[in-house]
Amino acid sequence: MVTKKKSRAVSTYKTMDPNRALTPMQEDMVQQFVLCGLKFKSYNIAFNTTSTGRNLYVKAWKEFSKPHIRRRVAELQSLSVDEHLVTKQSLAAELDEARDLALDVGAPAAAVSAVTTKAKLYGQLTDNVRQEVTGAAGSPLIPTEIKITVIHVGKDVDE
Repeated sequence: MVTKKKSRAVSTYKTMDPNRALTPMQEDMVQQFVLCGLKFKSYNIAFNTTSTGRNLYVKAWKEFSKPHIRRRVAELQSLSVDEHLVTKQSLAAELDEARDLALDVGAPAAAVSAVTTKAKLYGQLTDNVRQEVTGAAGSPLIPTEIKITVIHVGKDVDE
């Protein structure tokens, strides 16, 4: 009697074309994932499933394991980072524009505010803060007398 070996299925995810087009539901899933960061939640929203628990996590993992979906996630995440990247230089440029606009319309107070904010941005200007320590109900603190008694142990005090 010859026994037949069970053949293992080759994962189709590894052989899929990474440039394959996404279905509208997959595209929606990827966009939801970029917004919320949770694979199972984005899968559930896009595919409107009734799956819960482990079953939902497994289905989401399988879907996000596909090369064309991974590629699209990376693409959208890189676009998102580029769009929302705020640096000191970009803020300084905006403040320079605000200062120029304020000077053009004759608003010197706004121009000074833009310059001051730019100085704070680069740490060149800090707000002066005066701190006062007070007692109960705002009364000034009264120094307390402390009496210290020194006791010599093992020595004769009369010496």
